[in-house]
Amino acid sequence: MKCSFLFALVTVSAFSQSKSPVVQQAGNCAVNISGNHNTATITCTGVDPTLAKQIQLMLNLAKADAKAIRDLTSKIAALIKEQQNPRELISVTSNNQQGGITAGKVEINPAPLEQSWQLSIAKCDESAQSLGVFKGTVISLGVNITNDNGSRVAKILANCFKRLEWTPGMSYLPDDADGVVVGMSKDGPMLDAIQSALRSFGLRVGRPDIRPEHRDQVLVIVGRNPIVN
Repeated sequence: MKCSFLFALVTVSAFSQSKSPVVQQAGNCAVNISGNHNTATITCTGVDPTLAKQIQLMLNLAKADAKAIRDLTSKIAALIKEQQNPRELISVTSNNQQGGITAGKVEINPAPLEQSWQLSIAKCDESAQSLGVFKGTVISLGVNITNDNGSRVAKILANCFKRLEWTPGMSYLPDDADGVVVGMSKDGPMLDAIQSALRSFGLRVGRPDIRPEHRDQVLVIVGRNPIVN
């Protein structure tokens, strides 16, 4: 969004000499002033409609002179920067039951857990005892085609299953799931082993999808919110 605010400048002196145009163009907001007895324009880009109203109020309270408008430029830029930084950490202090003060940080709008989830080689190898007996099994890691974060998790899992001498593959699905869902044709020790391993990896495992249509296929679908908080 782009918004401009115009102000008539007050004449400082009837005998002041003409000056060259002053142009400032930096940051989210820029003030442009030209000549005497003329106007000053503050132009802001990328401004939220709510911020625009706040900026208008600030400008209305300012004196109609060049210095006041220049000062407002930095204040407006700071206001916009704050609006455009939703993940800024906010300091928090609180009193505990013993009367002391505890300081901490609260993250606003944190990144999805899928972006930082990792699976160490050691943790993967721990599942070898239960999954190793099924080595050679072909397993498909499925993820919704628009779920980039889930795709990252699925690729990490694929590398782990490959390390355990399974045969992993990737498939992109039109639908999404809730958590991590294992699909097989029947219940049994393999299903139990896969679900147990996935839970040990810190994944949120949902109800399995048991259908004859899966036949010999083993499917692990990585859906929404797959990581345990």
